[in-house]
Amino acid sequence: MQFGKLTLKAYTKGERVLHFEAVVHNTAALNCGRRLVRFPLIAARLKGMIERFLTMLDCVDAAFV
Repeated sequence: MQFGKLTLKAYTKGERVLHFEAVVHNTAALNCGRRLVRFPLIAARLKGMIERFLTMLDCVDAAFV
């Protein structure tokens, strides 16, 4: 799923989910800079994106069942 310069990917094998990842194609899209000292903030924002994505998938799954 792509959101401009950000991408969320889900890797599956059959019915199993292997892992999720967030990819930043340009850190300017995160509005937090790209210096090394900002890495914890960048990682926290990406983690938040993954968590919101998984929450949305959980809601869709619950509504589908």
